[in-house]
Amino acid sequence: MHLIREIILVDDYSENPDDCRLLCKLPKVKCLRNDQREGLIRSRVRGAELAKAGVLTFLDSHCEVNKDWLPPLLKRVKEDPTRVVSPVIDIINLDTFAYIAASSDLRGGKNTKRTAEVWMDEYKNHYYAARPAAQGRPYGDIQKRLSLRRSLKCRPFKWYLENVYPELQIPVESLSKSGIIRQRQRCIESQKTGGQDAPTLNLVPCSSLKGVSEKSQVH
Repeated sequence: MHLIREIILVDDYSENPDDCRLLCKLPKVKCLRNDQREGLIRSRVRGAELAKAGVLTFLDSHCEVNKDWLPPLLKRVKEDPTRVVSPVIDIINLDTFAYIAASSDLRGGKNTKRTAEVWMDEYKNHYYAARPAAQGRPYGDIQKRLSLRRSLKCRPFKWYLENVYPELQIPVESLSKSGIIRQRQRCIESQKTGGQDAPTLNLVPCSSLKGVSEKSQVH
Protein backbone atom coordinates (compact mmCIF):
# COMPACT_ATOMS: atom_id res chain seq x y z
CA MET A 1 0.00 0.00 0.00
CA HIS A 2 2.94 2.36 0.51
CA LEU A 3 3.39 2.42 -3.30
CA ILE A 4 -0.22 3.52 -3.92
CA ARG A 5 -1.15 7.18 -3.49
CA GLU A 6 -4.85 6.80 -4.25
CA ILE A 7 -7.43 4.43 -5.73
CA ILE A 8 -10.05 6.16 -7.88
CA LEU A 9 -13.24 4.23 -8.61
CA VAL A 10 -15.20 5.55 -11.57
CA ASP A 11 -18.92 4.77 -11.30
CA ASP A 12 -20.25 4.97 -14.86
CA TYR A 13 -23.77 5.99 -13.80
CA SER A 14 -24.67 2.64 -12.25
CA GLU A 15 -28.16 1.94 -10.90
CA ASN A 16 -27.03 2.11 -7.28
CA PRO A 17 -24.85 5.17 -6.47
CA ASP A 18 -24.32 3.95 -2.90
CA ASP A 19 -21.99 1.13 -4.04
CA CYS A 20 -19.17 3.46 -4.93
CA ARG A 21 -19.72 5.74 -1.92
CA LEU A 22 -19.59 2.82 0.52
CA LEU A 23 -16.27 1.69 -0.94
CA CYS A 24 -14.83 5.12 -0.13
CA LYS A 25 -14.61 3.94 3.50
CA LEU A 26 -11.61 1.84 2.43
CA PRO A 27 -8.15 3.45 2.77
CA LYS A 28 -7.05 5.71 -0.11
CA VAL A 29 -10.26 5.05 -2.10
CA LYS A 30 -12.06 7.92 -3.86
CA CYS A 31 -15.33 7.72 -5.80
CA LEU A 32 -16.08 9.54 -9.05
CA ARG A 33 -19.63 9.08 -10.34
CA ASN A 34 -20.55 10.09 -13.89
CA ASP A 35 -23.72 12.13 -14.40
CA GLN A 36 -24.57 9.96 -17.41
CA ARG A 37 -23.30 6.76 -19.01
CA GLU A 38 -19.94 7.68 -20.57
CA GLY A 39 -18.44 4.32 -21.50
CA LEU A 40 -15.03 2.83 -20.78
CA ILE A 41 -12.67 5.28 -22.48
CA ARG A 42 -14.29 8.53 -21.31
CA SER A 43 -14.56 7.12 -17.80
CA ARG A 44 -10.84 6.36 -17.85
CA VAL A 45 -10.09 9.91 -18.99
CA ARG A 46 -12.22 11.37 -16.17
CA GLY A 47 -10.37 9.24 -13.64
CA ALA A 48 -7.02 10.32 -15.07
CA GLU A 49 -7.98 13.99 -14.84
CA LEU A 50 -8.73 13.58 -11.14
CA ALA A 51 -5.56 11.61 -10.36
CA LYS A 52 -2.67 13.32 -8.57
CA ALA A 53 -0.01 10.59 -8.75
CA GLY A 54 2.81 10.62 -11.27
CA VAL A 55 2.12 7.07 -12.50
CA LEU A 56 -1.39 5.96 -13.48
CA THR A 57 -2.60 2.35 -13.59
CA PHE A 58 -5.94 1.52 -15.25
CA LEU A 59 -7.87 -1.60 -14.23
CA ASP A 60 -11.25 -2.53 -15.70
CA SER A 61 -13.91 -3.69 -13.27
CA HIS A 62 -13.48 -7.37 -14.23
CA CYS A 63 -9.74 -7.37 -13.42
CA GLU A 64 -8.30 -8.62 -10.14
CA VAL A 65 -4.68 -7.97 -9.22
CA ASN A 66 -2.42 -10.69 -7.86
CA LYS A 67 0.23 -10.59 -5.16
CA ASP A 68 3.14 -8.19 -5.86
CA TRP A 69 1.50 -6.95 -9.07
CA LEU A 70 2.66 -3.34 -8.81
CA PRO A 71 6.48 -3.32 -8.26
CA PRO A 72 7.37 -4.87 -11.67
CA LEU A 73 5.26 -2.25 -13.45
CA LEU A 74 6.77 0.63 -11.49
CA LYS A 75 10.26 -0.69 -12.18
CA ARG A 76 9.70 -0.47 -15.93
CA VAL A 77 8.24 3.01 -15.65
CA LYS A 78 11.25 4.10 -13.58
CA GLU A 79 13.57 2.80 -16.29
CA ASP A 80 11.69 4.85 -18.90
CA PRO A 81 9.22 7.46 -17.54
CA THR A 82 7.60 7.86 -20.97
CA ARG A 83 6.90 4.16 -21.28
CA VAL A 84 3.40 2.68 -21.48
CA VAL A 85 3.39 -0.76 -19.84
CA SER A 86 0.77 -3.32 -20.94
CA PRO A 87 0.98 -6.41 -18.71
CA VAL A 88 -0.19 -9.84 -19.80
CA ILE A 89 -3.52 -10.70 -18.16
CA ASP A 90 -4.09 -14.21 -16.86
CA ILE A 91 -7.52 -15.86 -16.81
CA ILE A 92 -9.79 -17.11 -14.03
CA ASN A 93 -12.04 -19.88 -15.35
CA LEU A 94 -15.68 -18.77 -15.29
CA ASP A 95 -17.01 -22.16 -14.16
CA THR A 96 -14.30 -23.61 -11.91
CA PHE A 97 -12.41 -20.45 -10.84
CA ALA A 98 -9.20 -22.23 -11.81
CA TYR A 99 -6.22 -19.95 -12.44
CA ILE A 100 -4.95 -20.14 -16.02
CA ALA A 101 -1.62 -18.42 -16.65
CA ALA A 102 -1.24 -16.65 -19.99
CA SER A 103 1.72 -17.33 -22.24
CA SER A 104 4.80 -15.24 -21.49
CA ASP A 105 5.20 -14.77 -25.26
CA LEU A 106 1.82 -13.06 -25.58
CA ARG A 107 1.74 -9.47 -26.81
CA GLY A 108 -1.71 -7.87 -26.81
CA GLY A 109 -5.04 -9.45 -25.67
CA LYS A 110 -9.35 -8.76 -24.79
CA ASN A 111 -11.07 -8.87 -28.80
CA THR A 112 -8.19 -10.80 -30.66
CA LYS A 113 -10.14 -11.55 -33.84
CA ARG A 114 -10.98 -7.88 -34.38
CA THR A 115 -7.33 -7.05 -33.73
CA ALA A 116 -6.23 -9.59 -36.33
CA GLU A 117 -8.68 -8.31 -38.94
CA VAL A 118 -7.73 -4.66 -38.43
CA TRP A 119 -3.98 -4.78 -37.87
CA MET A 120 -2.35 -8.03 -38.93
CA ASP A 121 -2.73 -7.82 -42.73
CA GLU A 122 -1.75 -11.11 -44.38
CA TYR A 123 -0.32 -12.38 -41.08
CA LYS A 124 -3.85 -12.87 -39.73
CA ASN A 125 -3.75 -16.31 -41.40
CA HIS A 126 -1.34 -17.40 -38.66
CA TYR A 127 -3.85 -16.30 -36.04
CA TYR A 128 -6.61 -18.37 -37.64
CA ALA A 129 -4.26 -21.35 -37.93
CA ALA A 130 -3.66 -21.14 -34.17
CA ARG A 131 -7.31 -20.38 -33.34
CA PRO A 132 -9.40 -22.29 -35.92
CA ALA A 133 -12.52 -21.90 -33.76
CA ALA A 134 -12.43 -18.16 -34.51
CA GLN A 135 -12.61 -18.73 -38.26
CA GLY A 136 -16.38 -18.43 -38.61
CA ARG A 137 -17.13 -16.24 -35.61
CA PRO A 138 -18.68 -12.79 -36.19
CA TYR A 139 -16.53 -9.82 -35.15
CA GLY A 140 -18.77 -6.84 -35.85
CA ASP A 141 -18.18 -3.73 -37.95
CA ILE A 142 -14.49 -2.74 -38.16
CA GLN A 143 -14.75 -0.07 -40.85
CA LYS A 144 -14.16 2.78 -38.38
CA ARG A 145 -11.04 1.05 -37.08
CA LEU A 146 -9.73 0.51 -40.61
CA SER A 147 -10.43 4.16 -41.44
CA LEU A 148 -8.57 5.22 -38.30
CA ARG A 149 -5.59 3.10 -39.31
CA ARG A 150 -5.53 4.71 -42.76
CA SER A 151 -5.95 8.26 -41.43
CA LEU A 152 -3.11 7.79 -38.94
CA LYS A 153 -0.91 6.35 -41.72
CA CYS A 154 -0.04 3.38 -39.52
CA ARG A 155 2.75 1.11 -40.66
CA PRO A 156 1.99 -2.45 -41.87
CA PHE A 157 2.14 -5.36 -39.48
CA LYS A 158 5.31 -6.56 -41.22
CA TRP A 159 7.08 -3.43 -39.95
CA TYR A 160 5.90 -4.19 -36.41
CA LEU A 161 7.34 -7.70 -36.61
CA GLU A 162 10.68 -6.47 -37.94
CA ASN A 163 11.14 -3.47 -35.63
CA VAL A 164 9.05 -3.91 -32.47
CA TYR A 165 8.92 -7.67 -31.95
CA PRO A 166 11.77 -9.15 -34.01
CA GLU A 167 12.24 -12.03 -31.57
CA LEU A 168 8.84 -13.45 -32.49
CA GLN A 169 9.23 -16.58 -34.60
CA ILE A 170 6.77 -16.56 -37.51
CA PRO A 171 5.43 -20.06 -38.29
CA VAL A 172 6.49 -21.42 -41.64
CA GLU A 173 3.80 -22.01 -44.23
CA SER A 174 2.51 -25.55 -44.33
CA LEU A 175 0.04 -27.59 -46.29
CA SER A 176 -2.41 -27.68 -43.38
CA LYS A 177 -5.65 -25.72 -43.71
CA SER A 178 -8.13 -24.58 -41.11
CA GLY A 179 -11.88 -24.74 -41.46
CA ILE A 180 -15.02 -26.66 -40.58
CA ILE A 181 -15.18 -30.46 -41.01
CA ARG A 182 -18.73 -31.38 -42.01
CA GLN A 183 -20.63 -34.53 -42.86
CA ARG A 184 -24.14 -33.81 -44.06
CA GLN A 185 -25.76 -31.75 -41.28
CA ARG A 186 -23.24 -32.54 -38.55
CA CYS A 187 -19.89 -30.86 -37.88
CA ILE A 188 -16.87 -31.63 -35.71
CA GLU A 189 -16.45 -29.27 -32.77
CA SER A 190 -13.35 -28.99 -30.57
CA GLN A 191 -14.01 -28.54 -26.86
CA LYS A 192 -11.56 -28.17 -23.99
CA THR A 193 -12.56 -28.10 -20.33
CA GLY A 194 -10.59 -27.31 -17.21
CA GLY A 195 -7.88 -29.84 -16.38
CA GLN A 196 -7.67 -31.26 -19.92
CA ASP A 197 -4.32 -31.22 -21.69
CA ALA A 198 -5.89 -31.67 -25.11
CA PRO A 199 -9.34 -30.84 -26.50
CA THR A 200 -11.94 -33.49 -27.31
CA LEU A 201 -13.70 -33.73 -30.67
CA ASN A 202 -17.49 -34.02 -30.77
CA LEU A 203 -19.93 -34.41 -33.66
CA VAL A 204 -22.65 -31.76 -33.25
CA PRO A 205 -25.40 -30.25 -35.45
CA CYS A 206 -23.82 -27.65 -37.71
CA SER A 207 -26.60 -25.21 -36.86
CA SER A 208 -25.23 -24.99 -33.31
CA LEU A 209 -21.94 -23.51 -34.58
CA LYS A 210 -22.29 -19.74 -34.80
CA GLY A 211 -21.04 -17.92 -37.88
CA VAL A 212 -20.33 -21.02 -40.00
CA SER A 213 -20.39 -20.25 -43.71
CA GLU A 214 -20.24 -22.58 -46.71
CA LYS A 215 -16.96 -21.03 -47.82
CA SER A 216 -15.20 -22.03 -44.60
CA GLN A 217 -16.29 -25.66 -44.64
CA VAL A 218 -13.93 -28.52 -45.44
CA HIS A 219 -15.89 -31.56 -46.69
